[in-house]
Amino acid sequence: MQSNAYPQLYRLSQLRYSCRDYSDRPVSRDTLRSVLDVARLAPSACNRQPWVFLVADSAEQREAITGSYDRQWIRTAPEFIVACGIHDEAWHRGCDGKDHTDVDLSIAIEHLCLAATSLELGTCWVCNFDPAPIAEAFGLPAGVEPVAIIPIGYPADPQAVPEKKRKSLDEIVRWGKFLTSADRHQDHARHTKPDSNLSRYRIEITRLHLRPTRRRSTAYAVMQQRGLHREPEFPTAGRLLRHVDRTGHSPRLDHHRWRRRAV
Repeated sequence: MQSNAYPQLYRLSQLRYSCRDYSDRPVSRDTLRSVLDVARLAPSACNRQPWVFLVADSAEQREAITGSYDRQWIRTAPEFIVACGIHDEAWHRGCDGKDHTDVDLSIAIEHLCLAATSLELGTCWVCNFDPAPIAEAFGLPAGVEPVAIIPIGYPADPQAVPEKKRKSLDEIVRWGKFLTSADRHQDHARHTKPDSNLSRYRIEITRLHLRPTRRRSTAYAVMQQRGLHREPEFPTAGRLLRHVDRTGHSPRLDHHRWRRRAV
């Protein structure tokens, strides 16, 4: 086994895109078999493998596919694979009966698409189609559902790989509990050291002595005056006071003498 295939996998993921313009260069049956063999290796819940891949092999079947998805670009593809799920063979979750057919099939389809990309072939997921004419043309029995059409062929322009527009990793990954965007800002404020917050906002305070019982209320009043108590990344009054207390002073936070400047 290759010790580090991550760069190749990452590059394949970058190069795979939804191709909507194909050349008339034919795709050999052996090449199609190679692509489908990678899909065969995909994992599935309890190894049920609830799928079958139908390769269009007649003009009638091709017409059923292009007629079920009325877009001109799909007619440029030289080959079509119809990915079907077999619901009776799929694993169903015990607690609520959730059917994992589509989950398993999606894993296999993406294996297929990445394999095609490695062979310089273009593919596209097509799910917005009418399944009835396809079921009729391919003679599908009850319980076998056409889930996706995969047009496959050599791209008309091999260099036309569009730039991917994807969310950042920080937007889609949560370490532990799920948090909304607002929750994450608040959580960041709670777990960020006061010094790092104070490095963002330079705070100037007059070091006049004030009774400790008034410090917290004065600090919060000033924060309310400035509207800073609503900023999630700004330290709370208590944390701000604890930070200043380490200097040995009892500060007075006066909004006439206290200024905030973005650093």
